Amino acid sequence: MLEIRNLHLAAGEQVLLNGVSTRFEPGRVHAIIGPNGTGKSTLLRTVFGENKPAGGEVWFDGINQASCKGSTWRHLFGYMPQDSHIAADLSVLEVVLMGQMDRLGMRVSDSQLTQALQALDSVGLLHLAHRPIHAVSGGQRQLCLFAQVLLRNPRVMLLDEPVSALDLKHQMVLLEQARALTRERGWITIMVLHDLNLTAQFADIILALSGGRLLACGSPQKTLTPQADSGPL
Repeated sequence: MLEIRNLHLAAGEQVLLNGVSTRFEPGRVHAIIGPNGTGKSTLLRTVFGENKPAGGEVWFDGINQASCKGSTWRHLFGYMPQDSHIAADLSVLEVVLMGQMDRLGMRVSDSQLTQALQALDSVGLLHLAHRPIHAVSGGQRQLCLFAQVLLRNPRVMLLDEPVSALDLKHQMVLLEQARALTRERGWITIMVLHDLNLTAQFADIILALSGGRLLACGSPQKTLTPQADSGPL
């Protein structure tokens, strides 16, 4: 169980998170929705440990984030940021292998290489394994970063707008795989989505944020009201 308790975060006078409390359950896909600039990405980064909250706590299976070494805490997570730009001169396969960076030795083992190739195959990018990452499209970079997350075999998967650069076919591929693995492996998955149709189709639990506050949390049927559907996402 992942739990956040009364989280507060501010940048100067701007309040980014204002008393957010909720729980995230294993085996379920949680989607965060809300207007632009309302704290969705901030919440993911805070859970991951990139942001230090001004108040409140984050707990996972009895472990308090504040009392845990940063690298040890982040080892539990697979985090896919919103920005898919990669400055390093790496191949697609090498970018995926970075998901195992904390476990790589002086050389990549045959097992690690096989797992990375399988992750690429699962998202339809095996044929691009040795292509430079800067030579593929934005959508293909998103799929590559998703494969990187899968290779980590995380306890918690954090996906920030994971389908924003994908066509409809590959949106379905990514979201169906995320949901299937979440249920099969008992992962906790939290993703930021803008498309309410995709949210209703793939999320078990929806969290609606506005102005850094959690306005609603529940099933799609209870959370996706006409007000949410007409709001600025």
